[in-house]
Amino acid sequence: MEIDDHLQSNWPIGPAAPQLDEQCVDVWLADIRVSPDELATMRQILSADECDRANRYKRPIDQHKAVVTRATLRSLLSRYLGQSPTSIQFISSDSGKPSVVEHSSGIRFNLSHSGDYCVYAIARDLEVGVDIEQIRPDFDGLPIARRFFAACESDALANASAEDRARLFSQYWTCKEAYVKAIGKGLSYGLADFEVTVGAEPKIFDSTRMEVDGWTLRALEPPTGYVAALVSQTPLKNVRLFSVH
Repeated sequence: MEIDDHLQSNWPIGPAAPQLDEQCVDVWLADIRVSPDELATMRQILSADECDRANRYKRPIDQHKAVVTRATLRSLLSRYLGQSPTSIQFISSDSGKPSVVEHSSGIRFNLSHSGDYCVYAIARDLEVGVDIEQIRPDFDGLPIARRFFAACESDALANASAEDRARLFSQYWTCKEAYVKAIGKGLSYGLADFEVTVGAEPKIFDSTRMEVDGWTLRALEPPTGYVAALVSQTPLKNVRLFSVH
């Protein structure tokens, strides 16, 4: 998997055996466009259940993405856990958030994919949530925002120009989804029950418009045409960005 050359300065090739410090989150960016030979190799990393889930998708492109994203997750986690990708076992919470069985490692992770890319957030003893979205310039998210977002967010979209609205909607969406994934609620948590601000220093506010304690929201810089966000527990000292080679 290769990342575009212009991303190398912001997302350098990651180490083979990363050392994850306390209060640090590693975010990995992977291009999920791989050759048929690479795809076949990746299938061999997956468990039988993972292969079955991938095969349930009707479209070959969706099967492809399911295999690549899961195999890449196993490969990345193996670097931190010091074990083979095939030996890693997963469990899921009641809300569906996955984790590794090896609780003693303290490893926490989250992933998201959209278009040609996938992002992975990995931390130790910190809950994390990450989201990436491909911006669709022809998509008007205002009806969705009016139904599901906080009033101030939908108002901001309504006041945005048509050319800015698609990016702004995607920014709101990634920030909000990263947060509900970090807290382990998923989209069952009401998106209108909290607010986010976007920009250089994004923040999360509760229903009383007080800033939420204990969580840090950070905008990421993925490839052109995408937006991404990371949410992690605080205190947070450092976020390292890597690409998967």
